[in-house]
Amino acid sequence: MPRNGPAFSLLVLAAGWLLASPAARADEPRAVATFHSIGLYWSPEGGGGDRPVHIRYRETGTDLWFTGLDMRYNPIDGTDQDLADYRGSLVHLRPGAEYRIELSLEGGTEIATLNASTWPEDFPVARTIPVSSSTSTLAVTESGTPDGYLLYDGAGAVIDVAGGEDYDVTVDASHVIIRGLILRGARRDGIRIFGGHDIVIEDCDISGWGRLDFDGDFGQNMDAAVFCSEETVVRVVVQRCLIHHPRHDSNSWAEYNCHSEGSCTNHPAGPQAIVFYNSAGNHVFRYNRVWSDADHYYNDIFGGGSNGSFVGFPGPDSDIYGNDLANCWDDGIETEGGCRNVRVWANHVDNTYLAYANAPVSIGPWYFWRNVSGRCYSPDDSQYGSYGPFIKMGYAGSVDWMTGHMYVFHNTVWNIDDAGCSGIGGSGRYIKHCVTRNNVLHVRSTAPRSIAVRSENVDNDFDYDLYSAEVPGGSEPHGLAEVPDYVPGAGYRPDSSSGDFQLREGSPGHDAAEPLPDFADYFLGDAPDLGAQETGSDPLVFGLEAGRPPVITGGDPPAAVVGEHYSHALEATGGRMPLRWTLIAGTLPPGLELAPEGTISGTAEQVGVFSFSVYARNADSLLDRADLDMTVLPAGPEEDGGAVDDDGGAVDDDGGVVDGDGDGELEDGGDESGDVEGMPGTVSKVVGCGCAGAGGRGGLAGWPSWLLPLVMFKRRRSSSCSG
Repeated sequence: MPRNGPAFSLLVLAAGWLLASPAARADEPRAVATFHSIGLYWSPEGGGGDRPVHIRYRETGTDLWFTGLDMRYNPIDGTDQDLADYRGSLVHLRPGAEYRIELSLEGGTEIATLNASTWPEDFPVARTIPVSSSTSTLAVTESGTPDGYLLYDGAGAVIDVAGGEDYDVTVDASHVIIRGLILRGARRDGIRIFGGHDIVIEDCDISGWGRLDFDGDFGQNMDAAVFCSEETVVRVVVQRCLIHHPRHDSNSWAEYNCHSEGSCTNHPAGPQAIVFYNSAGNHVFRYNRVWSDADHYYNDIFGGGSNGSFVGFPGPDSDIYGNDLANCWDDGIETEGGCRNVRVWANHVDNTYLAYANAPVSIGPWYFWRNVSGRCYSPDDSQYGSYGPFIKMGYAGSVDWMTGHMYVFHNTVWNIDDAGCSGIGGSGRYIKHCVTRNNVLHVRSTAPRSIAVRSENVDNDFDYDLYSAEVPGGSEPHGLAEVPDYVPGAGYRPDSSSGDFQLREGSPGHDAAEPLPDFADYFLGDAPDLGAQETGSDPLVFGLEAGRPPVITGGDPPAAVVGEHYSHALEATGGRMPLRWTLIAGTLPPGLELAPEGTISGTAEQVGVFSFSVYARNADSLLDRADLDMTVLPAGPEEDGGAVDDDGGAVDDDGGVVDGDGDGELEDGGDESGDVEGMPGTVSKVVGCGCAGAGGRGGLAGWPSWLLPLVMFKRRRSSSCSG
């Protein structure tokens, strides 16, 4: 998407043509980034199923190394789309930051290193093209560059083709932003992408699209608010859009829909919100709100194809997060096919047949964490029953497609009024190569299982989950067979696209999760809690207002004084609270410590200026970084009746100004060598005013003269004195 460093840009661009021309295997490590994630690929010599690859990483310019989740050995037969024997992802990274990454094969001595940069949040704009309201299709064909996008800015303009044209907007260009348009009445798709790369669609409102199917009873399958079927399209961002009320309805599992003469099925078919077919991937779909009414349901909400393949939706190295989705007859989010380094987190899905689909994951890894499901529903006479699973699992076409690894962490099945989903894989679907940890799997009372049971299910590791129904025998050695006990008032709040899903303090699952590198770095108690929300944190937020990062405010901490107690709380605003603070570079003054809640306290022991860097992490694991300086002043002797000039500058006893304006320079009456009316290198008779300045002291007599400009500068910043 946005610019990356030169070396890393080559890696990202390579991901754009993998489908058309598969790259050589990653004997040397390579990386593909998004805003908050980096996908990693490596094929070291000597790899094998009993030798994971360990990962550690740090942001450039910092000292603190973080641990990533191990990468497992998993070459896929019959394709070059797997890229490497080992694949994995780093998550919860800071946008616009460069990272140093080290990979090591267990039992080996080689350490492979690489640098990779995440996408910055701001897109450089070279030119803004105002878009006016219209009844004709807007064709976006002019491209920008990596250094300057073209912004097509609607600022609330309405394009309503009223069924007279196939599309409201077409895109065949690169490095473009489509912003702030209200799109109505497209005969087929609201926005159709015919080609290009690095495309941003944001802050749009799309409704009323789609054709009738052959029989005239339901909508045409896969007509979408945003549609793309071009295999070369790479790096599309769809963010903070409202998508709602397609023109026509989809059929449920209890109804038949005829696509052509003699071709009828009760598999749901009809309009969708986002459809991508077998694209080159590296997409981000985030912070969107999608809904409808009972007469205009979706087939799937997000999805595409091909399912039984090494490609599929959404394409490799893609992220789907922070969305609030509702009202479909099949899958809320359908990530199926290759799913190579596909990451799905922090979404809420409600009023669907099943919440999340992954049938199959043929390459992987597929990461799925901190998602919430609500009501699952289908009419009573539906082919597969009146509700579906939380996560679909299984395959399309053949069980042989189930060769990728899957990770399912910290999710919540919210079973409101006993109308929720069944468990992972329903009652008896295939599950292979899956690791679960720290989930709340509270299924309907009529659902027999929280995790599907089937004799063919192999290479799975289910543990540390809270489950209300049966799980496979021999699994969950540390799991909890319980019904979750939530805080009062828990549940989803549709008026604000938010909800409380935190466990009651002291209840089963509270402080009971297994710590997971990278995926559970934020917690407030002795250990993380089970489920999608940490107890004691602000309500989860989905849709347009989700994903607000912290912003560190307040600048450098005030000065401390040697031997005196010190306490100062760092400050930040933005996103879900509370914050957790971490020292990531440099050192605090000896004697002081940074607490996780952000207070620097203790008794300083050494004079000087100390530079350090901190992270502030909010409850969504979004980060801000600040590089700070902190001064420690010596303990000064008692005041001796000196004076200050009219500007508050320190003066010697003859009235010579040592620093009249606080700029660190001697103006007049001073000694450029550092001797001021007394012993060389000290200040013998200089005082500030009687009010508390830096460190809460007024007298400066006897302090080293090299500190005087800094002391006076700090005082003038932190207090207002009168002579």
